[in-house]
Formats: sequence, structure tokens, C-alpha cells
Amino acid sequence: MFGKIKFTPLGNICYIRKRFSDKGREFCPAAAFTLLELMVVVTILGILAVVAVPHFRKIPERAREIEGVNIASALYQAEKRYSMEHSGSYTGSVDDLDIGIPDNLKFFNTPVLNSGDCLVEMTRTGNKYTICVSTDGNFSYKNGKGPIDFD
Repeated sequence: MFGKIKFTPLGNICYIRKRFSDKGREFCPAAAFTLLELMVVVTILGILAVVAVPHFRKIPERAREIEGVNIASALYQAEKRYSMEHSGSYTGSVDDLDIGIPDNLKFFNTPVLNSGDCLVEMTRTGNKYTICVSTDGNFSYKNGKGPIDFD
């Protein structure tokens, strides 16, 4: 009455579909993905890529900025030590501080000390933004906004 049962990895599903189909075909459509299922998967992967790729592109710039913040923080602390040793006055030269800064910073220009409202100023190469550390230790941006929020 039902003919031969063809066993596949999805044997029971194929048997039920074959049993209730009107032609009794031996091909089991449940063993393969349909075009619609593949399109749905590709669409979901595309949406995830659109959301994730911009986030991953910011990661290298954030790492560079953290390097600048670390150098600016070290310079700020060295300036505070210098100020305590020299009755409250600050220096304008990195050479006067008890800290060594590499001569060739890769991602930032040479730091500027004691300039206007900034005790330490680190400008990103290409003038993308400037990290400013005030005399009370607050970090902020000048000339644009970087990827880190200090607030």
C-alpha cells in the first residue's frame, strides 16, 4: 500500500511526508535547505555585519587614544610632582620632569606643557583632536571629539 520506505538521516519525517503526499515521491524535501531559508540566513548575517563592522573599526583608534591618555596622565603626574618641589610653579619643558617620553611618538605629536588652560596637551597626528589635561586633573577634548567619553 505505501511502497518501500526509504530511510534517510531524517527517516521519520521523510516517511510521514511520503505517506501523506498525494504522489508518494521518494525524494525527501526536508533533507535540503530551501532558497527562502538560505535568503533569511544571509539577510540576518548581513544585518549583523552592518551593525558590527563600524564598532570594530573604532577599536584601533580607541587603543591609540588610550595610549595618548596614558602619556598625558603620566605627564600630568610628573608636572604635579615638579610643582610640589618648586613651590607651586609648573615647567614648560618635558626635559625638566622626572619622566622620559619617547622622541618619536607614533600616533601623537610632541606633548605641549603649560599652554593656556591645559597643563598637558596631546594632539593626535593629523590634528584629529587634542587631549587636554587641566591643572585640576580633568581630561577633555579640544579641536573635536575623540572616541572616548571622559564624562
